[in-house]
Amino acid sequence: MPFTVEDLIRDNPRPLTVRADEGISEALRRMIEHDVSKLPVVDERFRPEGMVTSESILRALHNFGVPLDELRIFDAMERAELFREDTDLFELLDRMRNLEAALIVDGRGRLAGIVTNYDTTAYFRRRAEDLMLVEDIESMLKDYIVAGFTDDTGQVDHARLGEVVQEVADFNAQMHKRFEGALKHYLGIMTSNGTLQALEEEESAAKGGFDRGMAREVFDEHLEIEQGTPSFDELTFYNYIQLLLYDELWPRYERIFGLEREALRNLLDGVRHTRNDLAHFRGDITPQQRDQLRYCAEWLRRYQTEFAGVLGPEEDEAASAERVGPGLDRAPLMEEIGPGESRYAPLALWLQQQPPETETVTLSFGEVEGIIDGELPRSAYRHRSWWANDPASQVQAQQWLEVGWQVASINMSAQRVRFGRSREQQQAYNDFFEVLLSELAQVGLEAAGPPTGVPWLTVRTLEDGEGAVGFFNVVFDRQSRFRVELYLDLGERERTKALFDRLHEREDVLEERVGTELEWQRLNEHTPARIAVSRGGSIGDAPAARERLRTWAVETLAALVGALEEPVRAELAG
Repeated sequence: MPFTVEDLIRDNPRPLTVRADEGISEALRRMIEHDVSKLPVVDERFRPEGMVTSESILRALHNFGVPLDELRIFDAMERAELFREDTDLFELLDRMRNLEAALIVDGRGRLAGIVTNYDTTAYFRRRAEDLMLVEDIESMLKDYIVAGFTDDTGQVDHARLGEVVQEVADFNAQMHKRFEGALKHYLGIMTSNGTLQALEEEESAAKGGFDRGMAREVFDEHLEIEQGTPSFDELTFYNYIQLLLYDELWPRYERIFGLEREALRNLLDGVRHTRNDLAHFRGDITPQQRDQLRYCAEWLRRYQTEFAGVLGPEEDEAASAERVGPGLDRAPLMEEIGPGESRYAPLALWLQQQPPETETVTLSFGEVEGIIDGELPRSAYRHRSWWANDPASQVQAQQWLEVGWQVASINMSAQRVRFGRSREQQQAYNDFFEVLLSELAQVGLEAAGPPTGVPWLTVRTLEDGEGAVGFFNVVFDRQSRFRVELYLDLGERERTKALFDRLHEREDVLEERVGTELEWQRLNEHTPARIAVSRGGSIGDAPAARERLRTWAVETLAALVGALEEPVRAELAG
């Protein structure tokens, strides 16, 4: 169904108007009283004749050179563009590029409304907010469902959750139940009409002796469709309602919500229908639908504090605040943020630099603002969906997801967000590095320890008399970069930079030894420095692409160690 101009003006009040034979002073009085800068001019039948604006009044006064009281609205009236209520909305928007306002008429040519550029902006802002409210509701449903599969220690029973997801998302199972019900209904009608009058067995079957095995065979043969099992995040809104009201979970939720199951189903079904209207562009939703969205979002939000303890214990604020700052200076992921990067890149970098043993971090919205050195948008405080782990629609989510973190829970009332490492990504890093370790061992490079679920692996350590001063690492960096590096950190800024500078003076020789151009990153704002070789690649690449990354890493790391280890040791000894 196309969007029409009527969708844009449906909720607007009756437009304020003037008549052409009225004085200009009357038009100015109404403009000031109602804080508007333009008024439609209509005749006695309420049909538009033009428009008068503050600018057109000034133009008339300038050209006639007479006092205000001597001019009529007719003298300052401008021509106005007219559009029917059933005009395609996007046709109006195209024309509005060169217009400040347009008048809308009904089928009889009477004025139905006025549209300004502000109105069009407000309309699409309202639709965007409608969608964000739906996302808020869906996100809270997902969190509350996960809470039902979370034990007292905060661990989620993913296996059981997967089983229930498979059950509620099994389209064939649902359709088979409806198929059985339809067959029984059909047989019941046949029997009551006296149509089935044959064998006693047939009469018995029609009255209730239903052969489920035969019904299953018929369904499987003619109606069953091939389907895969979606992940939890791929379910439909209807599936999330089913999960929240699932028999196994509902007794627990009923104690929290204090409602009958059908009452909550009615509310969520209403939201589901509105969501479908928005998703399928079925014109604008009604004020009642919009009010229900807001009511549902606010009602669900009231229970965030109760569910927060189930979804994971809140971290001690002092411990959380201690980490807000530059992060761990010796982390091999220390880097500088380029001028063209996202304003949320500092948050991604801060998360990336957390120690491997840190699984979750809890931050207040204010602490997040401290990390990014700027204010969060209003929507971050108003809409839960702003924090959704959706890289397709949320640019900020791209940042934390790219470094292997995700929003684990969000408490809008307390204005606190809990980030957790992505377990899937942790496992992917471990799988990648375990294979890489075996391949490195074949060329004489053996790591000191196993992978720890983080996006880097230290393969070789350089030490002086006081401890480790350099690390040969393989790193999955931000912005889908994969690198091999020598990470220098002597513990003192001046000593580290001096060593880096002496090596950099031998750039041509060292690059010739490695066999490729090196990246010389002095990292002026930090203590460490880096000498690296990088290429495009991420842990999310296809298996064949990851295999190519490993082959490249083995060859490049062997060359980097062979070219740089001896010069570094010599410089340290000297």
